[in-house]
Amino acid sequence: VGGTNAHVIVEEPPLAQPTSSSRKQQLITLSARTPAALDAMSARLANHLETQSPDLADVAHTLTGRRAFPVRRTVVAADLAEAIAKLRDEAKTATAPATAPRVAFLFPGQGSQYVNMGREIYDSEPAFKEAVDECATLLRPLIQHDVRITLFPSPHEVEAAERDINRTALTQPCIFVIEYALAKLWMSWGIQPALLIGHSIGEYVAAVLAGTFKLENALQLLATRARLMQKLPSGGMLAVRAGADTLTFPAGIDLAATNSPSICTVSGPHDAIESYQKELEAQGIGCRLLKTSHAFHSTMMEPIVAPFTEDAAMIPANAPSIPWISTCTGKAMDAVTLADPGYWARQLRHSVRFTEALATAFLEKDLLMLEVGPGRALAPFAIQHPDRGTTPVFSTLPSSSADLADLIAAAGELWKNGVTVDTGGFFAGQERNRLR
Repeated sequence: VGGTNAHVIVEEPPLAQPTSSSRKQQLITLSARTPAALDAMSARLANHLETQSPDLADVAHTLTGRRAFPVRRTVVAADLAEAIAKLRDEAKTATAPATAPRVAFLFPGQGSQYVNMGREIYDSEPAFKEAVDECATLLRPLIQHDVRITLFPSPHEVEAAERDINRTALTQPCIFVIEYALAKLWMSWGIQPALLIGHSIGEYVAAVLAGTFKLENALQLLATRARLMQKLPSGGMLAVRAGADTLTFPAGIDLAATNSPSICTVSGPHDAIESYQKELEAQGIGCRLLKTSHAFHSTMMEPIVAPFTEDAAMIPANAPSIPWISTCTGKAMDAVTLADPGYWARQLRHSVRFTEALATAFLEKDLLMLEVGPGRALAPFAIQHPDRGTTPVFSTLPSSSADLADLIAAAGELWKNGVTVDTGGFFAGQERNRLR
């Protein structure tokens, strides 16, 4: 009609197909060249969410796949209302460095464990669940127990789990499993560690990730370590707010760890620890008992040094493929040290030299430190270290009440500080729509 040679019928595009289920917490990432532009972008997005009500997971997926500019902001939200409120709040921003930082994984030891640590993550993140299940399967014949019963108990199993998780025979395997699974999850999101540091049993996770031990061999050695320790007489450990070089240790008290220039840990029999605690408090020195069953890293470990050395000699060890700083020596691990089976016996008996290990790590440039484990035991020591400079330090699970939200928030902090998060890995197992 009207002399035209052709015509086109235009219709509305098809509606977006419903997407798959998503995690309960979403990471909203925004970036711009200037703070003012970022503020305007945040306001526009809040208005869009309010008027259009898109799927929040699709919004998160779309934004994560966009080009990232230096000035960055993140929001963690469970639903649209929470996202809108946080976008309209004065959220903190960060300027990513010109050079992307290299990430150091810090693995804590005993003391921060709790029942249901990582439960939300286990139910939400396939890579984490796969790693937990693999470890649980390998551990079961070694400890005659499924660690998932202790980690993630049913309602009628909680009381037993609360008791068992503080028995070192189970504490050590449980902590290893969670830390290893968290590390594998971070790595599935594209965050590959450039440096590894493990505090006490956390060093076993470092050994596996560095390629020094195969997973099954590390679990075998760790199970032996935990079993031998469980058979020893119980003891106590005391965190002291004073530098080790300022203290005098009475008979029966050993220096278990130097965590910072102004904080250390001591170990010994219960009566010696109780007496020393009173002595310190009388001097006005702050201290607190730790949630441990034995006096680790003390003379009370001596009876198991020889048998454990024999067990360690049976485990093949390879030179690390990822740099790994020992908290037994405070120096980088090498093939010569690892060839000595006595290393792992010294590692359970001698003091943890964490502050020295940090000093070695802080010689590296363009570093970001991430505590990979339950609680916030190591991050404060790194933050307070005199050699830290401007190195960013974060924790994966700083609280015990919001594991998934804490994890997603930590991913946001890394991204704000210049670390690239792999979109495919971050949304693995989900079918998401990309929005315009």
